[in-house]
Amino acid sequence: MTEQAPGPVALEAEKLRRFHIPRPSLFNVLMLVGVIVALYFAIPALKSISWDSVKGEFEHAEWGWIALVLCCYPFVPIAWATALRGAVNAELPVKPTVLVQLACSFLNLVTPNGIGGTALQLDYLRKQDVPVASSATAMFVSTTVASGLQAALFLIAASLTATEVEIGGSTGNTELWGVAIGAALIGLVVAIPRVRHKVVPAVTRAATDIWAVMHSPRKAALLFGGDLLGILIYPALLGFSLLAFGQHLGFAELVVVEVGAGLLASIAPVPGGIGVFGAALVASLTSFGIGSSAAIAAVVVFRGITFVLPPFAGYPTLRWLRHNQYA
Repeated sequence: MTEQAPGPVALEAEKLRRFHIPRPSLFNVLMLVGVIVALYFAIPALKSISWDSVKGEFEHAEWGWIALVLCCYPFVPIAWATALRGAVNAELPVKPTVLVQLACSFLNLVTPNGIGGTALQLDYLRKQDVPVASSATAMFVSTTVASGLQAALFLIAASLTATEVEIGGSTGNTELWGVAIGAALIGLVVAIPRVRHKVVPAVTRAATDIWAVMHSPRKAALLFGGDLLGILIYPALLGFSLLAFGQHLGFAELVVVEVGAGLLASIAPVPGGIGVFGAALVASLTSFGIGSSAAIAAVVVFRGITFVLPPFAGYPTLRWLRHNQYA
């Protein structure tokens, strides 16, 4: 008896299990150019800037500090890769995990809301035999830990620098609504057998993975250490960028400036918070007494090395990952 070829249903199931990584298009590139041009005309402060003074800052810059920023940037993808390795209840290889983070810098630039980077990481974890539910859980855990650490560091740094942090009014009603919605969703899952049979096993597997990670000192150290390094390296690089132009801020002040600007840019409807992040950095630096010309020059160096240059390395890295069947 000859074996039958798999039917259409099997093929469709296989297609549904695959993650498709978005590819850049001419539209994406033109959108980015349009955003940059729009921001130039939308920010009135740019019209009053003496660009000759900014040019003068670069003419008298200490380029050794700029070289240090460039040399230290690789610690960023290393940190995020370390956190991901700690969040997964599996042993991920170091080199491709780091390169995946670098490739994400390219995909996140050409796709909105980090969709490309998320898809790449999920696809990479799938090819490392990590179940889909566990992959999603690992990324959620890593992101949650990073967000918690970031908020805690910002509040601590703000208190140390006597920076006023305004938190919107009463949150009691919001919390009650959150509890009500959560309870309703749980009730729906329990009440509908077809949904329950699909959701409950995935949640159980995810909870098992989180439990295993949190009870492994090595995994917990990788997760929290990687996220903490990833958060702190950016203020340090911003500080080095300031030193290149003869300016200096304390580390707590740098944390307030960089993390605060990042929180503002995260809600901006543009890829990577283009324009918004830079403008927020300049405004925050000047509020701490840094001259506008030096602030702009430092932000240009900081954003150029941490945001503009990585995608140029991320694209060939993505091609290498695909060629070697990591994504």
